[in-house]
This record gives sequence, C-alpha cells and structure tokens, in this order.
Amino acid sequence: MSTGIPALWLTFHTAEPEASFRQVNPGSGAVIPLSHKSLEHKGTRWNASLFVIPDSSNDARSLGISLLENRPQGLIRLALTEVQEDIDMLYGRTDDPESDSALMQLIEYVESDPVEAPDYYQCQHEVSGPAMGSCWDSGVVSRFIGFERREVLWSSPETPDWDLVHVIGAKFWRMPQMFIATRRAFDVEAKSAGRGTGAEVIKRWDSQRRKQMARARQHETTSRRSALLAEKLPARARRG
Repeated sequence: MSTGIPALWLTFHTAEPEASFRQVNPGSGAVIPLSHKSLEHKGTRWNASLFVIPDSSNDARSLGISLLENRPQGLIRLALTEVQEDIDMLYGRTDDPESDSALMQLIEYVESDPVEAPDYYQCQHEVSGPAMGSCWDSGVVSRFIGFERREVLWSSPETPDWDLVHVIGAKFWRMPQMFIATRRAFDVEAKSAGRGTGAEVIKRWDSQRRKQMARARQHETTSRRSALLAEKLPARARRG
C-alpha cells in the first residue's frame, strides 16, 4: 500500500559516499543521502543509500533513466519506488532549527517473503503506520518513512532483492524515549487491529521478511528539503 508518491532509491558500495551522491543531479524535490557501516549478504556489500523524491511525479522515472546512461560511482542498485501509505513522515511535525543531519537515524533494508508479503504489508498499514504516527505526533520521532519498490531499473548481480526500506530518525537525546514509546504504541495498535501484542506482531514479521539494519549518517552538503513535500507528506501522516 502506498501514497502513489514516486521516489528513486539508489544503493551504493563506495569508499566515498559523498562523491557518489554528488554525481546525481536530482532536479527539484527532496534528497536524503545516507551512509552507514558496510552491510553484507551472500558476498554483496553496501554502505550507502540515496533517496530522491521529486516534486513532479514524472521526474522520478526520467531521472532514473538518465542515471542508467551514466551510473554514479559505486552504484549497485537503482529502483523506482513509492512512499508507503501512513509511513510517510519525512520531516518533523513542527519546524525545527536542527537539520536532518543532526538526527540519529536508522535504516532498515527489507526483503519480504513473496508469499507472506500481502499480509506483512497489510499489518504494516494497520500497526506500524498508526503506532509510529502517534510517536511522530508527540515529537518523539522526527522521521519515519518507507519506500516500496515498484521496479528495479538496474542491479548488479547478487544484490539482494529488497522490496522495502525504512528510515527512522529522532534526536539523539530522545532515543531512549523513542524506544519506550514505540514499544508501547506497537502494543496498543496491534491489539486494536486484532493482531495480538506488539511483540507477537514483530515476531511474525521476522518470519515474513529478512531485515538488515544500520545506524546511518545523513550528509548535510548533499541533502535537500522540499517545501512542497513538507506540506504534502506530513499532512497525510497527521492523526487529527
């Protein structure tokens, strides 16, 4: 389930993430450049992802096609995605003088079991979106955004077949509060949806997916906010 808002997701294995990010000319829209410790699966390594959410819905595919002609250094995968429904909290609820790069961020790379994916995605919509939305409303979480794969435009051999990625951000001093608040919120929403406890939901998810997670750093010099998306996306996430 998605908002229909397109985005590009570029994944890299590079010694110089900043240099690779600079090789992408995103046009207008939001840009989230993240690097992290090297992760590995079956011999494939990666340590950075760049997300581009154009202001114009037609620009994501056009940019992707242009990047196929001149691939940035270290690119291992290029995918066309859409922002997940209810998991669309790109920026904090209120204007904050702190930059996105000041947030402590976590990135989750997810490969769902194709058979289990429909239930997994539905449960994300029923539980994860509302739970994290309440934490976003209260200011405990500053970012929670998911990108669903729609089409892999190019991939190097043996790269994992990720269908979903989540980026979670909070101020460093709020991290202990975030973990407590999200655990409580997941329990409330899981029970409300008739899915059992929050712990039972996460246990079931772990049987439906393979997930790898890392703490990520956002690169300030190649980041860009979008005033249009700042109005559009949080409005979808507010809960009244």
